[in-house]
Amino acid sequence: MHAKEAHPSPSPMTLVVVLIALMALLALTTGAAFIDFDKLLHGRWWSIGIALFIAVLKAALVVTYFMHVKFSSKTVGIFAMAGFVWLMIMIALVSTDYLFR
Repeated sequence: MHAKEAHPSPSPMTLVVVLIALMALLALTTGAAFIDFDKLLHGRWWSIGIALFIAVLKAALVVTYFMHVKFSSKTVGIFAMAGFVWLMIMIALVSTDYLFR
């Protein structure tokens, strides 16, 4: 039986920095919810776009560091990226369905 190889993982300091970044993005999301970007930027769907952008950033941080995708093999990274691409396709399809009703 072979000895288990150590799986690399982020340092505790890196996880704390990512946690602080997630808390800052949470505060940004909460603040953005109280601002009407549609009126401010003279357009439609700005508020939803900004909220989705912040949500994708938070999801990317969680997947990258807390789910250890950054420290896994390239195959795991490819499948994680494929999941994000699929999510973007689904959001685009749902958005177009909602827009043209």
